[in-house]
Amino acid sequence: FNEAQDGLAFRIRIGPLNKFHRSSEFVGAVQRSRAYVDQFVQKAIRLRQSPDHDESKDTNQHYLFLNQLSKRTLDATELTDQLLNILLAGRDTTASLLSMVFFTLARRQDVWKNLKAEVDLLDGRRPSFTDLKGMTYLTWVLNESKSHTLSCCNSLSRN
Repeated sequence: FNEAQDGLAFRIRIGPLNKFHRSSEFVGAVQRSRAYVDQFVQKAIRLRQSPDHDESKDTNQHYLFLNQLSKRTLDATELTDQLLNILLAGRDTTASLLSMVFFTLARRQDVWKNLKAEVDLLDGRRPSFTDLKGMTYLTWVLNESKSHTLSCCNSLSRN
């Protein structure tokens, strides 16, 4: 995925000259990335087309983007493109957000202590989606870190 993303960035940088640039590494990376995602797409399509599939049970399952998307289309190429788009968009932004969170937690003992106290209320169990939505302090930490990440990115782009 990294190799494919780097290849895409290079192709964008060289603009119209990219038609003259051939890279078997890039082509292979794109094929491997698409093949990896396609296995999940095919599973979702098989599930949706199964005669045993009960649409009413979908609301009781965990929310999965692919399950929701497959309700709108069963076109494998479109589903693969959409998943790759989400992976591409979410990867770097999530990494930036987590970097800022850890940067803050390493420097602010008070924030670490408050966040730890909220997480300790889970008594070691894995949080559900509802638990995460109800963790107010965690939400504040993520939102504050996100705003710091955005302001850092904006100041970098102005320079």
